Amino acid sequence: MPPAYSVSNDLGLWSPIYTTFPIKNKFLGYLEINPRLGDNITDFSQLLTRPAIGYKVTEHFSIWQGYAWVTNHIGGFRNENRIFQQFLLNNYFKYADLTHRLRIEERFIENTGSTAVRLRYMLRSIFPFGKLKKWSWVIYDELFVNASQAANGPESGIDQNRLFVGINRKFNERINADFGYQLQYINEKSPVEDKFNHIILINIFANL
Repeated sequence: MPPAYSVSNDLGLWSPIYTTFPIKNKFLGYLEINPRLGDNITDFSQLLTRPAIGYKVTEHFSIWQGYAWVTNHIGGFRNENRIFQQFLLNNYFKYADLTHRLRIEERFIENTGSTAVRLRYMLRSIFPFGKLKKWSWVIYDELFVNASQAANGPESGIDQNRLFVGINRKFNERINADFGYQLQYINEKSPVEDKFNHIILINIFANL
């Protein structure tokens, strides 16, 4: 008989800081520092450092080239380097702001046999609290799909999905933050077990 299907759950805390700043003309700089706690918020699980350079094609559309250094700590240290390309489109409407982000990642994961390519698409929506301009509802979903298969690494197909629901607080013209809950579904290699991470998420955005 095949083994019974099972699901594992974990509670985490993520508190990334995203900084965007002008360089010259239409060029932009970006730096993300993203520490993560897992194992029911008892252990340091992951750290992402992600710098990038962008070019503002239009008022609403920009393209980016970046690098990410990822260290995984739970279950033994594992190092990963990524190169990524990104396309960002912002739409502003009367009652909502929408952000579309398509990211292509080339992943160089320690102890794997080849480069793993992954596609990510995120749709983020912000809905203001009526006349309260400093507060908004936020909801976004991001789908991750492995476009290739690496030996001893990711398998092709759906990798994970992240769904976030929360509120945004605008402190001033340059700084705002999200506070809320993120459900992260991870499609594990094993056909009989998937993983759900229940994450307390605090996103801090600084636009310099």
